[in-house]
Amino acid sequence: VYGLSENTDEASSCNPISMNGHTKLFNEKIVEDFCKIENINYLILRLFNTYGGRDTFSVISKLINAAKYKGEFTLVN
Repeated sequence: VYGLSENTDEASSCNPISMNGHTKLFNEKIVEDFCKIENINYLILRLFNTYGGRDTFSVISKLINAAKYKGEFTLVN
């Protein structure tokens, strides 16, 4: 949802640049609106870099591969 920004925190402006980012932001708005109408307390978490299946992009998969192949691991951002 943050677009091309490399330095984000909870106060950063949303500026999605992909369909995925727009969809995530739209779904957050649906939850927000529904909860406000129904007077429900809510919390939206923006998970990044989740792990699953045979991914090669997540922090977890990069750590596993670095350990498995005795390679270097660098965490950016």
